[in-house]
Amino acid sequence: MDSDLKYVLGIMKCSESRKRYERYIWENREYFSRIPKSALDVIDVCTNIKGLKEHMQFRVNKDGEEEADMCKALREIVEEAEKQGVCKGVKQGRQQGRRQGEEILGQLVGRLLSEGRTEDARLAAVDEAARYKLYREYGILNG
Repeated sequence: MDSDLKYVLGIMKCSESRKRYERYIWENREYFSRIPKSALDVIDVCTNIKGLKEHMQFRVNKDGEEEADMCKALREIVEEAEKQGVCKGVKQGRQQGRRQGEEILGQLVGRLLSEGRTEDARLAAVDEAARYKLYREYGILNG
């Protein structure tokens, strides 16, 4: 079975796992780098491969049929997912850093207030240099 159907069924068989369908596409890149639009339409309808159609750039081959480079589209999908992952990680990192900063400041202010050092607590809230000096004094931050 050396037709479009062979590859359509092959990718459908492994479409539930991103790693499996990526590997299948790369192993069969000679076909998937020039996949006919009709085969791609079937794959799109029958699989859960997100973003596939949006990344396809069709061209007309020498036989007058539309085809696309699914390998290129897959690379673009992976790159886009990586960029989204980095952005999400940066956002989560900022949120975590903000929470940790608030916890550390709360710890410092709590200790200052428990010792009656209200002026130092006020200063820690508005003056970064004073705040870091107090962190070091209480051993809250090293450095």
